[in-house]
Amino acid sequence: MAAKLRSELNIEVEMAHGRYGEFKVTVDGDTVIDGGAAAFLGVLPTRREVVDVVRARLSEIKRHTEIRADFMAPAGTETGSKRKSEGEEREREK
Repeated sequence: MAAKLRSELNIEVEMAHGRYGEFKVTVDGDTVIDGGAAAFLGVLPTRREVVDVVRARLSEIKRHTEIRADFMAPAGTETGSKRKSEGEEREREK
């Protein structure tokens, strides 16, 4: 499965061996596929299903990263959260 993900998506894959009958695929720490009880019986998702789910999750992460980058404040601009944290720091110092 790891080799399929590497070749199809050109990404680095880390394998972690679990208990017998355990099958999970995580992306960025979030479980995207969990074989559940069926995995214990040897019923696993197809390679195509795994690749499609991982591809979708990576697209979602990329989209959210781009959205955050679009909404970043220009350099030198003070944001509300920065003012709030600085105000909290001043309160603690008193």
